[in-house]
Amino acid sequence: MIFKLMLAVCLLNIQSLYSQNLVKYYLNGKIGFKNQSGVIIVPAKYDQVGDFSEGIAKVAIGDKYGSINQIGKEIIPVKYESIGKCSEGLISYRYEVGSGIYQNGYFNKKGTVEFYYQPEKSIVMFTNDFSDGVAIIQMTAVIAEYLYITAYSCINKQGELLFDFDEDIRSVEPFSEGYSAVRFSDNKWGYINKQGQLAISKRWDDAKSFKNGKAEVMIKEKNTKYDDYDEYSEEYLYWYYSINKNGDIIENLN
Repeated sequence: MIFKLMLAVCLLNIQSLYSQNLVKYYLNGKIGFKNQSGVIIVPAKYDQVGDFSEGIAKVAIGDKYGSINQIGKEIIPVKYESIGKCSEGLISYRYEVGSGIYQNGYFNKKGTVEFYYQPEKSIVMFTNDFSDGVAIIQMTAVIAEYLYITAYSCINKQGELLFDFDEDIRSVEPFSEGYSAVRFSDNKWGYINKQGQLAISKRWDDAKSFKNGKAEVMIKEKNTKYDDYDEYSEEYLYWYYSINKNGDIIENLN
C-alpha cells in the first residue's frame, strides 16, 4: 500500500513537471521547448514549431511535418507534407504515398489515423481543421494546363460527407456558430448553414465569421467625384456593419 502511494506521488510530480506551460528556446538555429522552471522538455532539434493547441504542437524538420505532445513525445512522426493544428481532438494531415499520389486525413490526439481519403492523381485535395463540429474539404481537379476546377465539401468527425457546397462558391470560411461565410463567383459574400443552404443572402463585399451571435460585414460603394473642369475620378468607400443570424444589420461600425 505504501509503495502504491509513493508511486502515485511520483507520477503526479512528473505529470505536474510536464504539464506546465512550455516556452520555446533556440539553440544553434534549432528550436525546442522548456517549462517555466527552465527544464528542457523538448530538445532543440526542429526547424519550425507551432503553438500548442489542445496539448499538441506542429513541428517541422526541413519540409516535413509532425506533431508533439507536451511531454515532448512525437505522436505524429516528422514525415508529412502538411500537418494542421489540433482542433476539436483531430489533426489534419497530407502525406505522399506514391509519386504524385497523396493521402489526406485526420489523426486523433494519440497519433492514430481516424479516417483518410486518397483521391486519384489528377485531383489535389486539402483537408482543413475542424471547427464547430465539421471540417471543409477542398478538391481541385486539373482539367488542362492552367485550367482548374475547385469544389468544396463539408464532413463530420466520422469523415462522412454532409453536403457539397454550391459550384458557384469560390471561397469558404470555417463554420462558426452554425454558419460559414462563403464567397461566390461575383465576389459577393453570404452565409451557408450546416444543411448546405444559403441562410444569409450574398450581398456583402466581405464577411467575417460569427462570434457571440453577430458577424462583421462590409459593403463597398463606388464614389465618383467631379472637379471644376468636369473631370472625374473614382474611389471606393467602405462601410462596415454587424449583422445578426437573420442577416439584419444591428450595428453601424463606421
